[in-house]
Amino acid sequence: MAAVARHPLDDVYSTIRTLSTEELKGLLEDDSKLHEYFERVLVSFKAKQDLVRKIKKQNLESAKANLAHKEEFDKVQSEVEEIRVVVAQRQQSLMPLLDRVEAVKQEDSVVAAIARLEQAVSESEAECREMASATDGDTNWNKFANDFIKLRKTLHYRQALLERLTIDRTDVGR
Repeated sequence: MAAVARHPLDDVYSTIRTLSTEELKGLLEDDSKLHEYFERVLVSFKAKQDLVRKIKKQNLESAKANLAHKEEFDKVQSEVEEIRVVVAQRQQSLMPLLDRVEAVKQEDSVVAAIARLEQAVSESEAECREMASATDGDTNWNKFANDFIKLRKTLHYRQALLERLTIDRTDVGR
């Protein structure tokens, strides 16, 4: 909301408006009372005018100081923009390297998974041979069959996964 411009004598007018008709007649008929009344009112009016002048002077000084800082601010702002451009260019130049790192990282994780699966397959095969050779006449064949089937299923799952990873890896390399 815009400030409404006030007339400098608005305060004087408002104090006159508060006077009754009799008081106004008295002021108009007696010059000494009129001068006395306006001297009282004008003291506060002058004080308000002085305050307004001080505020305007301080605002002007602040505006001048801000204008002096504006040049510095504009200079810093242009430097920041230049740095942003440089950072964007460097980020753009690093993107291919980042993509290569991600590709190598993905490849390494597949290689590591294949190595762990190969080891797990070897261990499962060894467990199956050991379990089969450890049977004797006292073996509970139902328990043996359940445990052996479970172990062989795990072995076959690992072998299938290893085969799939190996095929996927060779397909990616083509």
